[in-house]
Amino acid sequence: MYLAAGRRGEAGEAFRRALRIAPSYGVLGNLGTLQYEAGHYVEAARLYRQAAELKPEDYRNWGNLGDALAAQDGGGDAARAMYRRAVELAQPYVDIRSDDAQALASSAWYRANLGEADAARELLARAEALGTERGEVSLWAAQTLARLGDAEQARTRLEAARREGVDPDRIRASPVLRALAGAALAGAPPGSRRH
Repeated sequence: MYLAAGRRGEAGEAFRRALRIAPSYGVLGNLGTLQYEAGHYVEAARLYRQAAELKPEDYRNWGNLGDALAAQDGGGDAARAMYRRAVELAQPYVDIRSDDAQALASSAWYRANLGEADAARELLARAEALGTERGEVSLWAAQTLARLGDAEQARTRLEAARREGVDPDRIRASPVLRALAGAALAGAPPGSRRH
């Protein structure tokens, strides 16, 4: 509840208390995301790795770990290995659940990080065509298109994500979007969220 309300400090404390009781991949992943958004990529990677070890079949854990490793100096090769693992796990899921826009869009991001531009664009087009989860899909799309070098389309998706209420802190947390986000987020106070 704290996380949904944008109360990150209290959410982090609640997650840490929960981990003292019993580790769970969901709590580890959420705490990892808080660390990632704060720019603490080494700690985020540690938490995401633990989450992936607890639930290795969840592609999102591996993709998150890839993101945290990619954000660190010299983490490129290790990040690509995590993105490959995420793709291997996500593909059977998106084959069955072709109506999961966020799964399609995150898969596009993983493939973009592996240099698979055509596959990334195809997955992204499928995700956007569904017309669901617009904010999340726009955020994934902005990152994917930025990674593919299409800054103009990335900015368009970034604006769409912002209009859909994606928290500006989440946008700022993405190293690939940080430069693009500057103008798009001008005047948006940290932690602001549209309800």
